[in-house]
Amino acid sequence: MFAPKNFLFAVEDCAVAAENMMLAADSLGIGSCYIGAGWTASADPYGQEILKEWGIRTDYYGVMQLLLGYPREGDIHPTPKPRKEDRIIRV
Repeated sequence: MFAPKNFLFAVEDCAVAAENMMLAADSLGIGSCYIGAGWTASADPYGQEILKEWGIRTDYYGVMQLLLGYPREGDIHPTPKPRKEDRIIRV
């Protein structure tokens, strides 16, 4: 995910977009993995070369990465733990 350099809410905006993409992917049976600190990869000279090859403007930078993929055949999707009845947590 890319954002303009020096944009105040770049990280937050990309995180919100990533969350929505992850929820949508899950509903389609697609797994996801959020990787923060994408700027480290895009700041490297090799990363800069890749960004140029991809046609990413020079006033943008890589904020984070989101990996998507289908699970291996036979792997089961994690299921939630059973909820305890009459249990309320207050903070």
